[in-house]
Amino acid sequence: MNHSTKDQVIYGVHPIAEALDSNTGIEKVFIRQGLNTGAVRSIINDCRDKNIPCVYTPNQRLNQMTKGNHQGVVAYLSHVHYVTLDDIIHAAQHKGEHPLIIVCDGITDVRNVGAIARSAYCMGAHGMVMPVKSGAMINEEAVKTSAGTILKLPLCREKSVMKCIEQLKLNGIRVLGADMNTRSEIHREELNIPLALLLGDEGSGVSDVILKACDQVVKIPMSSGAESLNVSVAAGIMIYEVMKQRI
Repeated sequence: MNHSTKDQVIYGVHPIAEALDSNTGIEKVFIRQGLNTGAVRSIINDCRDKNIPCVYTPNQRLNQMTKGNHQGVVAYLSHVHYVTLDDIIHAAQHKGEHPLIIVCDGITDVRNVGAIARSAYCMGAHGMVMPVKSGAMINEEAVKTSAGTILKLPLCREKSVMKCIEQLKLNGIRVLGADMNTRSEIHREELNIPLALLLGDEGSGVSDVILKACDQVVKIPMSSGAESLNVSVAAGIMIYEVMKQRI
């Protein structure tokens, strides 16, 4: 079996198919552009069923990932074990605590994801949700930025942020979206309740469609003239506001 555990990469059609079949933790699969064999389509279908990101990429990039005969398919092994959103909710309820879940919508910078995970873990959040598409890989840099806490914080991958919001609401969890263009300030909200904080990407933030699906949209008050905060800094402040009301 062609593989390399040193750099957390496996490659080749059959090794990756075997890894998927045995439920080996896979973070992301890369496929050479234009490759469309039956075996590759099977890998894509398996990735879809298991909520594993799968993307087409130029052959040059695959060659940079490994020196071996990758046959047009390369996968990164996962550093974390993903759980379901229900797992996160039920674990909080089992503790007799109001769930606090961080939902990252399209945050692609691995350092931001690592920093958010560190704040979430240190301030008592019960888990973090990442989208299958348009989300950062949980790689070594994310682990390092989180100071290892991302390995302890329950993580889940969801195909649709909108469906994730619907599931949270069905479980009685109030969803707060973060947006600097609203009047509502987070510290004025009731936060000692079942809660999910939804954060958008580093550039455009949370989309209007997703914001409309939230129960409330809040912001962090800032001094006059300040434009915005880095998303990981904003996440830390918001999670701290929740913690203050809960201790």
